[in-house]
Parts: sequence; structure tokens; C-alpha cells
Amino acid sequence: EKLVAPDQPESLRQRTVPWFGSARGRRGFEVLKNLIANDPSEAVRERAISALAVSKEPEAADLLVSTARSDRNPRLRAQAIAALGRNSGPKTVAVIREVIEKDPDAQVRRRAVSALHALPDGEGIPLLIEVVKTTQNADVRKQAMSSLGQSRDPRALAYFEDVLKH
Repeated sequence: EKLVAPDQPESLRQRTVPWFGSARGRRGFEVLKNLIANDPSEAVRERAISALAVSKEPEAADLLVSTARSDRNPRLRAQAIAALGRNSGPKTVAVIREVIEKDPDAQVRRRAVSALHALPDGEGIPLLIEVVKTTQNADVRKQAMSSLGQSRDPRALAYFEDVLKH
């Protein structure tokens, strides 16, 4: 923990942070939680969010959700969304959907679309199709269409065929 203290060199702090997510259990989670909430370095906070994505602690996903919804820094909200996109489940999909619809920052919304594309087992494909059909934001719709095209998922191909028929 001494190695991630603010008085340590920035490069050392950044290299040390990932170990708290993968190898330090509950105590590591607590350190990451504190870094995300209070660290003066944006780079260290970003690393802490990424490390949180591999934490085995049950509250890790909740902290990612909270960060994605309400961190003051759009870049860190986007980082939390990307970390969430490595996991699957209804809660993850719901948060990503919420961010696409409500986040004021265009970069964060684009990262949320990318997170849908990255969900395991094509879990995000139905929501990408829904985003294309319903979103008012042309940039988000364009990115969702691109993600669908890159997916090569049969559901995406069926959607494109349907669109082309009309």
C-alpha cells in the first residue's frame, strides 16, 4: 500500500495498482475503492478502475456501476463502462443502456456502445439493435450500426437484411 501512496513516483504507483484487483482480496478491494474516490491522480484512478474489473469481491461490480453512473470525470465514467463490458448479466446491460440514454458526454455514450459489442457471448447484440432503432443521437446510432456490422452475429445480419428489404 505504501507503493501507491501519493508521495511515490507516478510510474511506480501506476504499475502497482493492478495488483490490488487480482491478488489482494478484500483488502485490495478497499484500497482500490479508496483510490477511485480520493486519489489526486487521474491516471491512478483509471488504473484502479481497470483493476477493479478483475477483483473477485462481490462489491466490485457495484463500485464500477456507481462510478459509471456518477463519477465527475467523463473519462473515468467511460473507463468504468469499459470495465463493466468485460462482464455479462442483466445488471451490466441495464447500466450500459442507462449510460447510452442519459450520460451527457458523447465519449462516454460511445464507450457504452463499444461495451455492448464487447459483452461475452453476443449478449449485447439485441440491445445494439434496439439502440439503432430507438436512439435519437445520430453519432450513437452510427456507432451501434458499425458494431453490429463488425459482430458477424446472425441476429445482426438478420436485422440488416430486414432493413434492406424495407
